[in-house]
Amino acid sequence: MIELSNTTAQTVQPGQALTFDAVVLRSGCAEAHRTNSGIVTLRADCAIYEVHFAANVSGTAAGTVQLSVALDGEPLAETTVISTVGTAGDLNNVATATLVRTGCGCCGRVTVVNSGTEPVVVGAGPALFVKRVA
Repeated sequence: MIELSNTTAQTVQPGQALTFDAVVLRSGCAEAHRTNSGIVTLRADCAIYEVHFAANVSGTAAGTVQLSVALDGEPLAETTVISTVGTAGDLNNVATATLVRTGCGCCGRVTVVNSGTEPVVVGAGPALFVKRVA
């Protein structure tokens, strides 16, 4: 299992992935991450992983912002979190979780992407937790 975070706030443009610069906790080798990357590589084939994401988010202007967990670059609709920002800079907490499966003979890549149309400001200290469960 691996838990990642980021020590500073970042603005994520539409279609881009959130990056992580800190490994909070790690055990085993079923997941891999390169510092300052947004990708967690799921290294076990024919496996099921539990994925959790939580963060404080805002927008660069008032409006609606959204993030989604993506598997192999495709946002998973069931993980989309939407936040309505009243004033730019006001933070709201969002969280989502899901299970994903890797293909047999292959691995997978998990990211957190801006699946909306407006930039998302992600406050310092987001958490991405990925654990192989089967």
